[in-house]
Order: sequence, then structure tokens, then C-alpha cells
Amino acid sequence: MGNYYYQSTKSLFKLSIKQGLAWMFVLTLFGFIRYYHTDADADYYIGADIINNFTVPVVLLIGFFNGVVLTYLEAHFLNTYAHRGSLGYIIFLGILLYICFVTAILFVTYSLTVWETNQQFTLGNLKRFFLNGTSISFIVYLLIATFIFGFFKQVDRKFGPGNLMRMLRGDFYYPKEENRIFMFLDLNSSTTIAENLGHIRYSRLLQDCFHDVSIVQKYKAEFYQYVGDEVVLTWNLKNGVINNNVIKAYYAFIDLLETKRDYYVKNYGLMPEFKAGVHYGKVTVTEVGDVKREIAFHGDVLNTASRIQGKCNEIGELFLVSGDVASLIGAVEGAKLQSISEVTLKGKKKIRRQSLH
Repeated sequence: MGNYYYQSTKSLFKLSIKQGLAWMFVLTLFGFIRYYHTDADADYYIGADIINNFTVPVVLLIGFFNGVVLTYLEAHFLNTYAHRGSLGYIIFLGILLYICFVTAILFVTYSLTVWETNQQFTLGNLKRFFLNGTSISFIVYLLIATFIFGFFKQVDRKFGPGNLMRMLRGDFYYPKEENRIFMFLDLNSSTTIAENLGHIRYSRLLQDCFHDVSIVQKYKAEFYQYVGDEVVLTWNLKNGVINNNVIKAYYAFIDLLETKRDYYVKNYGLMPEFKAGVHYGKVTVTEVGDVKREIAFHGDVLNTASRIQGKCNEIGELFLVSGDVASLIGAVEGAKLQSISEVTLKGKKKIRRQSLH
């Protein structure tokens, strides 16, 4: 299952279409494997009413429907249960979800078979349908296909959307340069909060906050790292600048926290507040590690963005962007860009900074 948290309706729709097409291929492949060069009069073929009574368009329609519905079920499932459940609990619910769905698909398939062949809808025929060799092999095939899809989704989720294919192509094998925007997002007064809540409740607070920060995916943000109470987000230059995504992502997260104020106050006795620093420039991206491989960015841009974020408390602002970033973005509804002139960063020359509030 992929990471669908807070995906926009548009992106979820695109994903459902892709999964629908993928499942069309899966069912077509099943029909080919099961029936290619088989004798229609063979004993094991008797009662196998899933594919042989269907036209190709019907099979493709079932596959497409399967992919689309599964996409939305997974999105709802992850938003509802995956945030708080253990890995074992999530796996169990996921398997249960797929078994129920596959059973429903088979029931619909049986109903269509009865309708197309003018058979009687009886419990005996239903039992015979579910227990024949084709139905059982169909269930096993779908579960295997689901496992394979789930595996690749988890790998894609681990390395970031789209990066799996880039890694398979070897795009990151040799270091390469990219222009990227980085945002360092940090929980304000984290030390005091940790002391007041204790380690367990503090960790639960971070879990909730880092779950809610997933809303930035709507604005094409990529998650680079979680470091303690800090999240590092990144955009390629086009995705960050278009529609001022880098700015809107921060405010979307802040607005979401505000809508959940009652929840945070009730459970933690506080309202979490996040400060952010943003900078962009040229970085090197490559694969690092052997036992635990990661995609890593190297460059002074990250250090600068981190130090900009570190200036928030000193300046009294929650959101600081570099002058370089400010020159790229346009006016943002509900946000005012204010120049802070030159700010000295540790180990850096004086660099002009802008605040957004």
C-alpha cells in the first residue's frame, strides 16, 4: 500500500486510473495463463465460470473497477487506521481488507456469470463457483499480485514517490547536481515540551504532528528526512515555485494543526507550533550506504536552510525564506512578504532574508 495521506482529489484520481490499468493487465494475464492452450472439454474446466463465459471487455472492466476501488479503499484505510496501528496490526487489517474485497469481486463475478448464462442463482451454484479450481487459483493469483503491488508501493514509499524507477535506472548511482528547494520544519520550544510531557507522550505528539505534516504532499513536497523533532522537506525547483507550493505547503500544515487544536490541547495540553527556514540552490544527489541504502543530498544549501530556520526565534518570526527564494515566488494570498534586510548566519556571510507572516 502506498502513502496516500492527504493526497489531493486530483492526484488520487490519477493514481486510481493507473492502478485500474494495472489491474486490467493483471486479469488479462490471468486469463492467458489459465486458459492458453487448454482443452475446453477438460474435466477441471467444468464449472470454471470466471473467465470462460466473459468477453474480453467485461474482464477488462472488472480489472479496472478492482484497481480504482482498491485505491480509494487503501487511501481511507491508511488515513483511518495506519497512523496508530502497529505494523502487525496494519498488515492484518490489510490482508483482511483484500480478502473481503476479493470475495466481493468474486461474488460480483458470479452474479454477472449467472446473468450472462441465464443460470439459476442458488446457494449450491454459489458454493460450486467459489470452490472450483479456477476460483481458488484466481483468489491465490490476486493475493500474490496484491502482495507484489504492495511490495513495490512500500519500496516506493521508502525512497519517495518516483524514486524507485530512478534507482532501477541507476539515476543516483553516480552523484549528480540538481537545483532544489529545502525547508527545515522544526517544533518550537521542543525541549520544554519534552520535559513537560515526558518521553512517551512527547513521542506520541511528534507522531501526530508528523502524520499531519503529510498534507504538504498536496503541494508536491518530498520528504527527505525526519531528524528528532524536525522534518526536512524538498522540492525540485519547478514543483516548489509553481503556484508558490513551497509557501502554501507550510501554511496548509499550520492551518491543519489549527483545525485540530481541540485534539492537541485535550491530549497534550498544548498547541504545537512549527517554525521553518527555506533556501534553494545547487546540491548533489546520490545513493549512499550499503546495508541501509538511502538517497542523500549534499551541499551548502541544506546547511543554510537549517541555519535560517535557527534564526526564527532570534528574529521573532515563524517562517523565514532566503532572499533567493523570495525572488522566485509571487504574491501568496493571506501571506505578506516582509524584508528583514541582512542577517548574519553562523559561518556565513551576511545574507538577505525575508519573513512570511
